Amino acid sequence: MDDAPTTAGPLADTARRLLSRPVDARLLVDGLGPAGRRVADGVELVDHHGTPLLLCDPYAALASAAQDGRAATLTLGRSGEESVQFRGRLQPLGRDHLEDREVEQVELRLETVHVRIGTARGVPVPLSDYHGRRDPHLTSYAEALRTHTNDGHAAELRAFASRLSGAADRVLAASPDGDSGMDPESVVASAELVRLDPSGTVLVWVDLDGAHEVRLLFPHAATCCQDLSDLLRHTLCPHG
Repeated sequence: MDDAPTTAGPLADTARRLLSRPVDARLLVDGLGPAGRRVADGVELVDHHGTPLLLCDPYAALASAAQDGRAATLTLGRSGEESVQFRGRLQPLGRDHLEDREVEQVELRLETVHVRIGTARGVPVPLSDYHGRRDPHLTSYAEALRTHTNDGHAAELRAFASRLSGAADRVLAASPDGDSGMDPESVVASAELVRLDPSGTVLVWVDLDGAHEVRLLFPHAATCCQDLSDLLRHTLCPHG
């Protein structure tokens, strides 16, 4: 049998990386479904500052299990390669709006983290090491980036909000000749990022239909300042 690595720092980095880009996610909830069951369709896994966050239909069995505080195990990674196993209890965090649907936010409140490399046995990672593996400048940089985006890219934010809501398309459809003479961003009176963190951002805007708010999740959690910049840019300007 291979010797298991024993350095907590690199193992914590491995665990955080596997959560930020999950592969072969398998979720076992005590009293709910067979062992090894894959994360069900309609359930989205998000890295929320190193804590597994599951987004599901408010009436799904997973949401009910969270209300009961059931224990659960989340395993990420392919067998025989790198994998991580998170064990803890499900905790409901309330409902949120994700693009065009309402979701229940379910946190897996961690009690243990084990990393397995290849065929070696799983090695426990102290939670203090696991939660401490993040760029120390990321929080302050996120706030500076949010302020810069709001102050320096207001037109781009309004145009993005217009595309997201379809407001500009509705104005064009209502025009007799299909040309209202309005720029896409002019349909939106104001748009602003009110929150930016490693896992995503919250955009609010006001258009012809009133005030709106949406949570935009990144495909993975940012691990450094450059990663956060790239994720925000690709979210707001996917084709540019």
